[in-house]
Amino acid sequence: MFLDPNFPMSALMQRQRVLSVAHAVDRIRFRPRSSPCDLDCWIFQPLHRDVAAAPVIAVHGIRREAREQVELLAEQVRLQGRVVIAPVFDAERWPRYQQAVVRGRADKALLRLWSELHGEGIIQAERFILSGFSGGAQFAHRFALLQPQLIERLIVSSAGWYTFPDEAAYPYGLAPPPGRRAVDALQGNLPAFLQIPITVTIGDRDNRCDPNTRSGIAIDAQQGRTRMDRAHEWCRALLAVANRFNIDARITVVTLPRCGHSFRRCVRRGGLDSLILPRPGQEPARMPDPGTRTLEAAA
Repeated sequence: MFLDPNFPMSALMQRQRVLSVAHAVDRIRFRPRSSPCDLDCWIFQPLHRDVAAAPVIAVHGIRREAREQVELLAEQVRLQGRVVIAPVFDAERWPRYQQAVVRGRADKALLRLWSELHGEGIIQAERFILSGFSGGAQFAHRFALLQPQLIERLIVSSAGWYTFPDEAAYPYGLAPPPGRRAVDALQGNLPAFLQIPITVTIGDRDNRCDPNTRSGIAIDAQQGRTRMDRAHEWCRALLAVANRFNIDARITVVTLPRCGHSFRRCVRRGGLDSLILPRPGQEPARMPDPGTRTLEAAA
């Protein structure tokens, strides 16, 4: 359990009591891959599950801390009776998993894992909530562009850069680059993608370039220089296209207070787990009016 020193003590004691009971009946387990081309994963299965509820698939960043994501989301998914699955894209086999369709097809590996978990009875829902942090956020929004019919909600957290809904070659835009027919369907999928409820989050301290942020004249001109700039530019671009398609897009941008580029702090300080799985009546605010497509921003 990871603790924020600023967390109120009374709430902390209550959370400890909840978790002590939860650990007695719920479990986090490692599921090894079935073949070299498939994915290991970490799974949290609450004892009392709602088998009809969409599970959460949480995709790690380049540090590959998949188990940490499951541990930090376990309490929130347990409250809703959901399963959380964190696939492991190891660095040797999946060095550029963020781009989804390169070297080995990370997108197809996730599809195989989804099918296997169905076959094992671990999940029964037909769609899932897809969450990604940092490099995982890059993978998540690209996977959702490829397979929008599978996604119930999309949470894109602290992505370094994005695939924009324009004519640039993939992965910067939707046009297929030479020799990569796997992305031919992206432009046709865009209307369905824009109907997915999308929450984009960024820590208020995650506003500087670092060595892991892709940069250059072209990408900076398209997307902005910092993760904060790029999150807002991407959402503006999505909303502009949704307006042309007359789609009532449900896109929310949330700034997480006192958070840098850390999944742990985004959960413990910024409440990211509650944005991934909002409780009834606490869903992120959507567009105020179908005819008014302005960015929703929350502190």
